[in-house]
Amino acid sequence: MGASGWYYFVPYQEDIALVLALLHRRIFAEEDYFDTWLSDHILYKYWNDLNELWEEFRRFWIEADGRERIWEGFMQAGLKELARVLAAKQIDVALPEPPTIEELLRCYGTQGMHNILDIMGVAEQPGLYMATPLTREEHLTFFGTEKPTRARLEAALAWDWRPGRSLYDIRRRWQAVYFTVYKDDRPDDLCFCEHSGD
Repeated sequence: MGASGWYYFVPYQEDIALVLALLHRRIFAEEDYFDTWLSDHILYKYWNDLNELWEEFRRFWIEADGRERIWEGFMQAGLKELARVLAAKQIDVALPEPPTIEELLRCYGTQGMHNILDIMGVAEQPGLYMATPLTREEHLTFFGTEKPTRARLEAALAWDWRPGRSLYDIRRRWQAVYFTVYKDDRPDDLCFCEHSGD
């Protein structure tokens, strides 16, 4: 499948570990992640038949929902909506109960979630499953300043496959970076960014 690049903006707080924990809860509550029942029973078995149909449905979903989802999170949400419609028509459909975050991570430990759920904590030095702050030099390389604004991030977040040219490959796979985003010279957001998954 390959790795997925991802990033998240969250309102600025000084407690980075708390911000990461809250972000984990938000992503889990929104069900914007892989889930084993989808990939084991539907996604790969019927992929060729459903791919074209799902892509068109996904475009409509993004317009209606007003936000982008990872592909698998979108498909899960779409199937749950279909189950809701069938249940309203008194057609019995039983989807699996959502797992806990711990069960989810245990099921996908080696494949990963392809999102921030793959990052388990924060640290000062890069390490597996950890988010670390950008260094001064990295700030200057990617943003030209130590106080990047949202406008400067737009170009920096574009994927560039040349080594060392993308925010997504500053660290190794399964390691994230975080940094403060400024507005009017004051901290406004935190951004978590990297790539993970197999």
